Amino acid sequence: MTLRYRFLLFTALFVAGLLCACGRDQAPDTANQGTAEPERPAATATPAKRPPNIVYILADDLGYSDLSAYGSEIPTPNLDALAHDGLMLTNFYAGPTCSPTRSMIFSGTDSHRAGLGVMDGGQRPEHKDQPGYAGYLNFQVASLADLLTDAGYNTYMTGKWHLGKTEETGPIARGFRRSFVTLDGAAHLGPLSWRESDTMPYRDGTELVNVGDDFYSTRVYTERMIEYIEADRAEGKPFFAYLAYTAPHWPVQAPDESIARFTGQYDAGYDVLYEQRLARLKDLGFIPADNPGAPRAAGQPAWEDLSEEERRIEARKMEVYAAMVSDLDRYVGEVIDYLKSIGQFENTFILFTSDNGAEGQRRDLLGPMKEWVEKCCDNRLENLGRGNSYIMYGPNWARVS
Repeated sequence: MTLRYRFLLFTALFVAGLLCACGRDQAPDTANQGTAEPERPAATATPAKRPPNIVYILADDLGYSDLSAYGSEIPTPNLDALAHDGLMLTNFYAGPTCSPTRSMIFSGTDSHRAGLGVMDGGQRPEHKDQPGYAGYLNFQVASLADLLTDAGYNTYMTGKWHLGKTEETGPIARGFRRSFVTLDGAAHLGPLSWRESDTMPYRDGTELVNVGDDFYSTRVYTERMIEYIEADRAEGKPFFAYLAYTAPHWPVQAPDESIARFTGQYDAGYDVLYEQRLARLKDLGFIPADNPGAPRAAGQPAWEDLSEEERRIEARKMEVYAAMVSDLDRYVGEVIDYLKSIGQFENTFILFTSDNGAEGQRRDLLGPMKEWVEKCCDNRLENLGRGNSYIMYGPNWARVS
């Protein structure tokens, strides 16, 4: 069953449910009461078909053109297969930042109504006690996980929550049966967090936990999700699996072997790659053929104006970013393989989106984060992308994305 068919099946089941509900509420037809109807044979009961599973995969700060199906040079065969067999959305709107988008996904309402008019943690003094700025998914809106639980689904989440930092506002409180999440944001390799208060930025169910040096976010979130589905599989219930990956959000980090696959691929620089991706987007029909593209951000240098050392550093950043995107695709493939192995791929509605577009800020060069990075991390060229480095790929590569 293709993704397009799964999507249509999901929609059809929803509409059919509405029609059935309407039919039950109708008054009986009395127009022909005087005419005796012939007796009909008793209906034979048929077993109810299991509703479709739902797998929602959310990337973090993934750019519009970062998948090869959308013009990227980064190989993403598993996501491409879903795209080619399904529906590709090219005019899909999200919030400008993480928490507002996630609150709209989970509430079906505007982010202000859900309590996250700005980022969780981004409230200004004038927002205090104002409607729409609670800083967590408020209890005036229904949670998607609660609704699906009521509909008979097992509900699981792994990855980034970012809709409340307390146990009372975490995923278990908002309807998930099992969860392993980072409450806010963290690194991808090991336990590093630039906020010193986040000494335990992960929550396993309701328990705050640390992670070890062997932690790789994309791998662990995938493994945990498969464990959750498998643990309850014997119940025979449909499941809602929310895989909220933190990749490819900063800091850009990936295992050495993943980065090595992209060594030298970005030596031509961000200006050349921008033109290549722009051309592919036009060829694919995603943007008009006469679209001139966007200029570099104000004050950003052309690639040819960088020193050799600056070029090596910039190329390395993009190698790491590409490794993160490629690994995201690889682990999505593991989820797909698992669904096939248990005979549920054909009965699963899969949706893949990003919470917002590419992130070009360089917060690591400003204020408290800059001071922390200088103290904590080894950002020499040969160490970039490892667990004790902390870098962002910046506005020029974000323009490419």
